[in-house]
Amino acid sequence: MRVVATPEARAFIAAAGGVAYVRPLQRKCCGGALTVLAATTTAPADAASYEPVGDPEIGVRYRASGSEPGEMLLELRGRRRPRLLACWDGCAFKI
Repeated sequence: MRVVATPEARAFIAAAGGVAYVRPLQRKCCGGALTVLAATTTAPADAASYEPVGDPEIGVRYRASGSEPGEMLLELRGRRRPRLLACWDGCAFKI
């Protein structure tokens, strides 16, 4: 999997400990299930089940559950409360 992070996202991850944890998250939507990527810099309770992916400089760990994106994009969103946003092959959700 290729991981691309904006400079702002890289700086945010570095300032928060140097590791981003990303996992697929299924949500219910009007037409059925929708899979998005949830990203955080806080280590989850099951951090051991996350595998390192992409460029080791970025420090991204991904918990696979089924298919995985070919490319993951990490961006920083929000000015008051900055947070990571992970996109699946250029989209906010799995197509």
